[in-house]
Amino acid sequence: MRIASLVTMVITFLIAIGITFLSSFSSIKLGMKKFNPEEVTKAKKIIETSEKIITELKAEGKDTTSLEANIIETKKLVDSVPSSFSITLSKMISIITILLAIGMFFLTFKKDPKLTKLIIAVLVSSLFLVLITPHFDNGKYGAASAKTTALVGTCFMLITSLCAFVSYKLYLKKQ
Repeated sequence: MRIASLVTMVITFLIAIGITFLSSFSSIKLGMKKFNPEEVTKAKKIIETSEKIITELKAEGKDTTSLEANIIETKKLVDSVPSSFSITLSKMISIITILLAIGMFFLTFKKDPKLTKLIIAVLVSSLFLVLITPHFDNGKYGAASAKTTALVGTCFMLITSLCAFVSYKLYLKKQ
């Protein structure tokens, strides 16, 4: 039983590391190709200018309902672009999760008692990665969303952690 859990752990570990790496670098990179920070700043300035013009037109008594609807829609689109800080933080948490998972992987084979604490750390960092990763809609035929790949990676990290825990508990039971 212990060997089966170790084999399952190795397979899911490799998949989890690959997907976590993918979510932090490839998917975010693909998503950010759409959003140039300079263009977002220009769009915000244009929205501010347009709002001032709409205010002036309202003061003159002109109908601006269609313009206001367009401005609100554009504002929502610009506000949905994630900040560079959230992207950097997501990459950092991803690297931390990968390093913790590698540590968990080696401690499983060393049968170290610190393994349970490391399993909890891997799970917490994986869950935090899912929460912090920005969502990019990468199109109908493009790559999956970074948030979706982070969620799938977290599922595989959960299976890896569970297998490591079971393997360690079976080792303790055997002694």
